[in-house]
Amino acid sequence: MTVESDELQHPSNDHTIWVFGSHVNDNELNQIQTMYELHETDIVHCKRTDTKRSRFIVHPHYVAFSLYYFTTPDIHIKPVRVDFILGEHFLLTLCSDHVLHIDAMVMRAKEEDILASGIELVLYYIVQGFIQSFAALVTQVIRNAEHVSDHLNQQTNLFLDIRETRHTAFTVLQLLAPQARIFNILGTDSFTYTSIQNKAYFIDLSDRTEELIDDLDTIRDNLLSNVEGYTSLQSNEMNRVMKILTVAATIFLPLNLIASIYGMNFKIPEYGWTYGYPYSLSLMAVVAGISILIIHRKGWF
Repeated sequence: MTVESDELQHPSNDHTIWVFGSHVNDNELNQIQTMYELHETDIVHCKRTDTKRSRFIVHPHYVAFSLYYFTTPDIHIKPVRVDFILGEHFLLTLCSDHVLHIDAMVMRAKEEDILASGIELVLYYIVQGFIQSFAALVTQVIRNAEHVSDHLNQQTNLFLDIRETRHTAFTVLQLLAPQARIFNILGTDSFTYTSIQNKAYFIDLSDRTEELIDDLDTIRDNLLSNVEGYTSLQSNEMNRVMKILTVAATIFLPLNLIASIYGMNFKIPEYGWTYGYPYSLSLMAVVAGISILIIHRKGWF
């Protein structure tokens, strides 16, 4: 059993080969295609860096699929794609970037001779690290969502925070959902490229991925509820302001009427009266008091 990391070997039934490559260039990919008799479309896919979809294609002597992971639990970090080609006696791990925890995985494979238990077990341990990166990101998204919920009444940029968090949750869901289906396929009894004793590992990965998907669905629903709650609070605040303005307008409306009457350019009897000015002010005060009393009894404030 061998782990090949520097030089390519032809696949054979005598030993199991695991080849990994980070920052793989086009010439190396072409060499891999020739040596392992890979379909041209799989190599073209490996060369592309703009694809953001997991794929799973079954060929006569191997399967090709793509998985994603995040380097750090930071919602601004872009996902990294890793292409896997799994055959009966070989596993190719190809990536245009540095593969997460791959160095530690190489040492573990050499020391524990993991390949003796099946090439798919190497795949399991690699993907296990991917799931851990997703779990760390989901934990960060949960914290952000809880922060939004706890400060619902204080947030001035709530919609911006909710939009960013929901966008992150949606992006992770887009990556996790197809990967859960891939893990489920790898763990089915009809899949021939994983041994019976190792299928349970991929069912475990599928279950863990589904748990993360459920958590993200819950987060998105809670964030939507937060939006509705925040909108309700804003509406209540607006209603309170409008209520105050309406009460003030109701009180001052009759006062404006009185002031407009005494402000007309006509001869009014009160103009020649010594107490005319105090009378008009007292009239306004009485009318305002009556208006306030009526509004208070109606429960407007």
